[in-house]
Amino acid sequence: MSLNSTNSFNYYNNVESFYEAHSDNLSILEERMSSDFNISNNIFKDAIKRALSEILESGPKSFLRTKRVPFKYKVLYYVVMIFFLLNVFFGKKTKNPISKKVVFDMWNINGYNYFYKPLLSLLEKDDVLLFITGSHNSFKKIDFDAIKVQSSKYLYDSHISKNIFKTQFLSFGFYNNLSKQLNVNVIHIVLNIFKTIAMYNTHAKQINCSALFSAGDNYYNSLRYDIYNKNGIQNIVLLQNGLRSGEWANDSVDLYTYCDYYFGFGAEQISIQKGMVCANKIPIGSIKLDLMLNRYQKYHKKENFDIVFLAQYEENDTPYFKVKTHEKIIDNLCSFKKNHPNLSVFYSDKKRNYKSIKYNSMIDRIKLSGIVCSSNNIDNSYEAILCSEVVLFYRTTIGLEALAMDKMVLNLNYDKDMIPMSPKDGCSVTSSSYNEFENRVLTLLKVSKGGFGYDNKKLTYSYMNNSSYNNLPKDILDIVLGGYAS
Repeated sequence: MSLNSTNSFNYYNNVESFYEAHSDNLSILEERMSSDFNISNNIFKDAIKRALSEILESGPKSFLRTKRVPFKYKVLYYVVMIFFLLNVFFGKKTKNPISKKVVFDMWNINGYNYFYKPLLSLLEKDDVLLFITGSHNSFKKIDFDAIKVQSSKYLYDSHISKNIFKTQFLSFGFYNNLSKQLNVNVIHIVLNIFKTIAMYNTHAKQINCSALFSAGDNYYNSLRYDIYNKNGIQNIVLLQNGLRSGEWANDSVDLYTYCDYYFGFGAEQISIQKGMVCANKIPIGSIKLDLMLNRYQKYHKKENFDIVFLAQYEENDTPYFKVKTHEKIIDNLCSFKKNHPNLSVFYSDKKRNYKSIKYNSMIDRIKLSGIVCSSNNIDNSYEAILCSEVVLFYRTTIGLEALAMDKMVLNLNYDKDMIPMSPKDGCSVTSSSYNEFENRVLTLLKVSKGGFGYDNKKLTYSYMNNSSYNNLPKDILDIVLGGYAS
């Protein structure tokens, strides 16, 4: 794979290097955990690596790089132990799990609307169970008539709670000493592991199925997979829900994912997720995009633009958005419009209920340059793409979707992150200079208007492979369930 950054896979490589350098101490932790919970060393190894990914380098929990564990963690440790003791007496005591052919992990209402509904329309309701692991209130008005089972945030299985309390109550000193040796807050890591073990054991004892589908793909770590699999969930099927960069997605690291089937946007989008353990990695595209392509099959555009920029906006830096980078993109976009007043440019942003002073100031500046920021004829970013020749984007999944919509795209990768789009493909730029921006955009416009674009078959297979499938939801169900879909 050819990547843009000299720091390619820095999260993965740094974790692997750290683990190798401290293998003596970490192997002791693996052995202890494995003995306490009857789970293999390799499963715990990847669970620990995933936790370290959030701590090492510039991870969002880098504050946990410390030799001295704060006193509050000692208090927290024993509060958690008391919590598990209470669950021994008042926790769940599930005797008979509900068995269905297919279970859907209801982690997010958007996951249900955009990813599950097309699959559910092909299944018999008596074969389906909706397992609510996200906010219960979000799913009160869903329109699919099937059995629903709710998970609990605070009531865990009494047997696993007893095991955690029994094996871990006196272990604070061991984890505290390990923290000093590793310069990492191991207490924080193990408390999350305890929660993971308790939560997913509780889930798994509620349901049995041939296949569990989830669009919360980056939340399936080694422990979740192992616990589910041992308790009657035969196949974990993950559907990629957003852009993957080998770093962060939805505030969770997208490394060390475990499943039986992974339906990814494209081959490179799967490949970049290092540490994945999966027998069936299938670059199939996005169900959400498939839904949109069907909706807009006979779309008649009422406006035409040369260029659309698919906007992302945050007030502050996040693991996947850099304010300075976005400001530089806006600088280049406004300068381009002023230098090429004959070319039409559309700024496509999602509808916002709240607009800050800073945001309004940016929009005013964009409008002053001659860029169009809204239109009564364009309702969303998909329509904006269909009405444009060239699509510019920064850190958004819909930029990849534009490839499958047969558009010329340019990924403004000024952060030089690990999104696997090489400048030599003609669809990515890593230099933030205006001249480079101008040259690349004009080249793509020339190619697009000339009617002989780059061969995007390879690019769509790599990044958004919807064009290879006629009925994506049915294809997915047929692959997993063997021609079961109606």
